[in-house]
Amino acid sequence: MGINYSLFTNQLCHMRVPILRPIGENPATDFTFEALQGIVAASPEDDKIELYFSSPGGDVVTAHLMYSYLTELRAQGYTISSVIASEASSAASYLMQVANKGMRRGFPHSMGVIHKCALPPLGRFTSDEAARLALDLAKTDDSMASIYADASGKDAAFWLDVMAQEKRFSAAEMLEIGLIDEILTSTRAQALATEIETETENLTSINIMDIKKHLQRISAFAAKIAGKKAMELELEDGTKLFIYTEDGEIEGKQAVIMGEDGLPTEDNAPVGTHTLLDGRSIVVGEGGIISAVEESELAKAHATIASLQGQLTEASAAITASVAAINAAEVRIDALSRKQSTTQASAARTAASSAAAPSADALDAIGILARTKNISREQAQFFYSKQFKNK
Repeated sequence: MGINYSLFTNQLCHMRVPILRPIGENPATDFTFEALQGIVAASPEDDKIELYFSSPGGDVVTAHLMYSYLTELRAQGYTISSVIASEASSAASYLMQVANKGMRRGFPHSMGVIHKCALPPLGRFTSDEAARLALDLAKTDDSMASIYADASGKDAAFWLDVMAQEKRFSAAEMLEIGLIDEILTSTRAQALATEIETETENLTSINIMDIKKHLQRISAFAAKIAGKKAMELELEDGTKLFIYTEDGEIEGKQAVIMGEDGLPTEDNAPVGTHTLLDGRSIVVGEGGIISAVEESELAKAHATIASLQGQLTEASAAITASVAAINAAEVRIDALSRKQSTTQASAARTAASSAAAPSADALDAIGILARTKNISREQAQFFYSKQFKNK
């Protein structure tokens, strides 16, 4: 739930910007640059802006950002006026100088404080750091003095002296030194005050309430998801869901609808089956509890394909192993065949050799002579030697 800045447009068809708080960056306590932009953006057709001050000042950097933004709008043709309702001090007195010439106004009892730029306590720092800070502050003072000078017609040295006094000025004194151009009469002041009160009382309380609710939601959200994982899902119809989860899983977890500001609301996801943008379906029961998560048909098909691919890979590996085993067996069988053939051939050659070759006895001439003559071997030897010698 955001702030409805269009409520700030009044019946006179110009934008009233109520700066009723300190100027700064914290939307819970300050009037911020984003708030100013929001009011302007909510009234694109209006070219008149009235800055309505009741502010003690604040952050000069934020005030300077606002001043530059409003100066740019003036260059685009916007007319800007400023009114001090009760107080415009410090950075607020500087910011109100952005108004067009002659359009800085105050009430009879309006007040303001002007002083040099100051920094909050920064803790310990060196002399060199202090010198640099002093130089930065002096440059900021010069910049603010030049703004006051441009708006009043008095030179910057005059305003540096006024800033050094650091005192509270009444409406009459502000008119005298050139901070405002006009003090509204009691009648005009009362009429303007009544108009502003009518327009801003309700809207201020409404927007403060909005801010409080917003902060409460942020605090509740932070407390609720402390130590948990946050998960966002988007339905096909564009509805965004926020899931409170401890383990990153969504089944069995509570889903709530997210608001336009990107924060979870108190509204549970509607009961029923819903299709997510990624094709999955979730079944939501009472209390926004997700009872089931179903994969999309496409995801199922992908899973089936992946499973089949896995099975095919396993089968291919098994076939490859079988082929390798068969090849190894064939190599072994071939080796055994060659070995058996070699053994058989060797045996055949041995047998043939044995059949063809004469025995030792068949080649023994002395033995043959002894058997033929029927004599002893010694005698045959003697006879054989004698015959050999005679030859």
